[in-house]
Amino acid sequence: MAATPDSALGEGPVRPVPVPLQRQLEQDRLRELIENAETEHGPVEQAAVEAKRALLRDDAAGPVGAF
Repeated sequence: MAATPDSALGEGPVRPVPVPLQRQLEQDRLRELIENAETEHGPVEQAAVEAKRALLRDDAAGPVGAF
């Protein structure tokens, strides 16, 4: 009997992925994206990262559109 798309996914009920595993998978994927970007564009300067973090923190603390 040939596998159908439904049977190819496995049998039985689908279990939710535990939150810690979800977070680890997200972190792994983010690390992979960063590594790929650095390979293509070169490493990111830490000063630039800190400057963007400061902007994000300031934006989160204040009202939208305030300068």
